[in-house]
Amino acid sequence: MAKRETSERARSRVTIRDVASVAGVSTTTVSHALNGKGRVDVATRERVAAIAERLGYRPSRAARALRTQESGAIAFLVPAFERPGTQAEMLSLDLYMRQIAAAAQALYRHDYSLTLMPAASVGDLPDLGVDGGIVCDPTNHDPLVGAFEEQGLPVVTIERRPDAPSDRWHVRADNEANTLELLDHLAAAGAQAIGMIGITADIAWARETETAFRTWCEGRGLPVRIDYVSPHEMTEGAQRAAGEMLDASEPVDAIFASAQLLASGVMRAADERGVDVPGDLLVASGIDGREISAVRPAITAIDVRPSDQGAAAAELLIARIRAEADPGDQAIEIEAPVITASSLHIRASTAPNPPA
Repeated sequence: MAKRETSERARSRVTIRDVASVAGVSTTTVSHALNGKGRVDVATRERVAAIAERLGYRPSRAARALRTQESGAIAFLVPAFERPGTQAEMLSLDLYMRQIAAAAQALYRHDYSLTLMPAASVGDLPDLGVDGGIVCDPTNHDPLVGAFEEQGLPVVTIERRPDAPSDRWHVRADNEANTLELLDHLAAAGAQAIGMIGITADIAWARETETAFRTWCEGRGLPVRIDYVSPHEMTEGAQRAAGEMLDASEPVDAIFASAQLLASGVMRAADERGVDVPGDLLVASGIDGREISAVRPAITAIDVRPSDQGAAAAELLIARIRAEADPGDQAIEIEAPVITASSLHIRASTAPNPPA
């Protein structure tokens, strides 16, 4: 049964010969017309392209690999923060899963596939047969980014590279503006003593968020109260850090957790002390996700629109691959970096009656 279904799918696949037959030209002419090669007049090229699209013709990936020496595969890596086991926890986050899904869909439209790579595999990069990579939240002098550059493979990052902030091949949110908007909301909701919990990882998003928090507090003459936890124990670490802020002689009345797992830890600390949210404590997260939007009370958070980021990173990488394959093509103009829009979702953790 399986063999019969496979053979039926194979027979139904439109081939270059089918296109040539309908167009009344040779398979060589079809190949040249679709690949932009050879001497094919404009009218024939356009007619062949239209027929190929109407018939649903898709070039064989294997044939393309032989012709262009491209595999048609793109690597996607989420951070491990110097401990490969951490990737499993990162992959459970709504942020990265939405980035991955959107990138895969965008790549598919360009006849590329997405390969989700573990951090430990970068040493085998020359043997993995990928045409480029997308690296999320690169660390300072990130070895994942370095592995692609050493092989001469184009790479795009989601968020800036701390060691190369002027590198334009990245997609990011406006983290500083987002943080300032959230802090203004907390102040408007009545917060007078805000503490921040961040992570120790040296990544651009964490740097930019902290910078904005410091700027906001100093501009209002408020003390800068920040505690940091390891990315390897974000929920547990944030629970301890929030507990210390709440147990202090001058406790905070609002906590800004820079990531969703940190916000979960803050809620645990409040719960074990009987601290009411939002009555006694306002809680907000710098990153939104299902992990915190579904809890009660739901947590106010910044939605960086990870699906938009994943799709934008895929499109930017494909544009870079094509530009580097034909550097003499002056028609290729790429706008980079790409700054994606974000939204502040106000929920019950900072507003007893949040907007619908």
